[in-house]
Amino acid sequence: MTPSDRVHTKRAVWGIALLIAGYSAIMPLVHLWVAWAPPKGMAFTGMHHSDTVVFLHCMRMFATDFYSPFASCHAELGAHSVRYFATPFYWIYGAIGAIGRVCNANECIALGLANGLSTAVFLCAVYTFFRSAAPRQARLAFVLFVLGGGVGGLTYLASGALGLHGSTQFDTYFKWFTLSLVEGNANVKMPRLYYTLPFAMGMFGLTLTIRNATRSAVLPMAASTLLIAVGSFFNVRLAPLFFGTGLLYLWLGAAGKPVKPRVANASFLFAGVLLGGVAGVFVMRLSPTFYNNAFSSVRDSLSLGAYVLDTLPLLIAASVAVWQTRSDTGRLGRVALAAAGGYIVAYAVLYAAFHTYYGTWLIVHDYAAPIAVSDWAFVGAGAGAVWAWRRRVPQSGCVEGHGWIAIWFLAFLALAITAFGAGWFMRFTPSRIHCILGMPLSLLAAAGIHRVQARRPVLARALTAVILVCGISTTLVSALCFMGPLGWKPDASPFAYIHGESMTLADAEVIAHMPPGRVLTQYTPGPQISDVISLRPQNSVVLGMGTMNLSDLSASEMAAAVDRFFQIETTDEERRAFVRNWCVDYILCSDTHKQDDAVERELRKSNWLQLDHEQGGAVLFRVMPG
Repeated sequence: MTPSDRVHTKRAVWGIALLIAGYSAIMPLVHLWVAWAPPKGMAFTGMHHSDTVVFLHCMRMFATDFYSPFASCHAELGAHSVRYFATPFYWIYGAIGAIGRVCNANECIALGLANGLSTAVFLCAVYTFFRSAAPRQARLAFVLFVLGGGVGGLTYLASGALGLHGSTQFDTYFKWFTLSLVEGNANVKMPRLYYTLPFAMGMFGLTLTIRNATRSAVLPMAASTLLIAVGSFFNVRLAPLFFGTGLLYLWLGAAGKPVKPRVANASFLFAGVLLGGVAGVFVMRLSPTFYNNAFSSVRDSLSLGAYVLDTLPLLIAASVAVWQTRSDTGRLGRVALAAAGGYIVAYAVLYAAFHTYYGTWLIVHDYAAPIAVSDWAFVGAGAGAVWAWRRRVPQSGCVEGHGWIAIWFLAFLALAITAFGAGWFMRFTPSRIHCILGMPLSLLAAAGIHRVQARRPVLARALTAVILVCGISTTLVSALCFMGPLGWKPDASPFAYIHGESMTLADAEVIAHMPPGRVLTQYTPGPQISDVISLRPQNSVVLGMGTMNLSDLSASEMAAAVDRFFQIETTDEERRAFVRNWCVDYILCSDTHKQDDAVERELRKSNWLQLDHEQGGAVLFRVMPG
């Protein structure tokens, strides 16, 4: 290595380090912002986004003896039980909370700092993996992974400039562009360390597998197994992703290398995934309701249209590399590549035809389309497989070593968008596969740019610039307007329902003076006031975000019952029966989310309720005994 090469390498390393540090600082800064500088006329709720309330209660679990304010008054386990916190990754938050209490840190700020640190660890794991899987493309691929993106940010800015944000239909139509806006870059999942930290462990383990693929050294295989097992245990959804990625590399990425070490590494990989995954599921099943709530309430697949808009410039660059990899695999590899590609093409054609025929293009989460077309798309998979089996492709070696990455991307994308079995597969929430798609896509995009650069360097630089401009604008819009409170107004600003960080001063005043007891309030996100109340040590709630995770109840059934309580058609007798059945002590009509005036008037007339406190539009009723 020449001195100039060493300088170039040193600068590149510092550049990667600064990129990781800068990107990882987003979550701590956002949490500081929402905690210390809420919008004018608003108060801090103690949370960030809606799921934060669950994380905060997990952070408290050791100090509160595993107390859940979401447990009902009929819970066999009572309000204190370790089984409410049986999900493995909750204990990561418990450890963070314990450390935060030792440091006397604000809970929300401590959570933001932990999210930032776990993001840094995850990005280090991804870069290390890229260096092992595709050394030549690693640096550019990593930059594209972190800073690349689609048209969401620019479209949001353009729509704001045109004055469209005030439209009542804006949220519905703009959902096509929000994959990397709601919680930042969808590749990284910054606000969710229960993804980033287990993911980092798994990627470090897969890196060891790649480096050890040509030999059967026991120590690296054991270390890889341990890392993958721990990652799979803390987030069971990641286990099949680890296994599929590792198996594809050992089958195709290491093709031509000795078979024995590849089989040995595959065996250790399977052991790690099986051990961690089975243990994780066993622990999750100890929770009284989380397992059933999670698999019954959250069923979706990845919207193909939204994904294309979120990654369009990257897909254009990656298509160059994907086309060349048809000559970079063996016959079975080409069959797998063509089958996955054929499925996606057939799915896309049928998906477009469905939306065109029914006029549902503006409805991004219309799962009728995936359910209707997923099974028929297998015709495309079969056609692609037959075509690849019968067609001979000359070995060009244009993108040597990237065939397995192309199959990794196309196969996982096909699984993410499908709802085969007339929707049966959606029970496994295939949309979560989206979290790993950014890795192969970035590697393929980098390979495509390198290939274009060899012939048309100006075009390659322009394509790279477009990818980065789109990605950076999306990151800034996400950090400021979606994860941050810039321009936020409850129930008024775009996507106000995703914000959990601010409430009106009237609500803050009433909640601050709320007596101990169980509280019922309307279940309205942005923020959910019941979640804010649950953070008070002396109060429990009938329904909140934590009902799905930390209770003995069916979240969907209780949500329907609470919604029924606050409907004008509900009789006074029905409301009183509900209050008695669920041991309600107080009813709060929130000022942040304006209650139907007619319902509030009905509550004021009820002889079994007494006005306890009123401030602005916030009204607290006490349930009279008897």
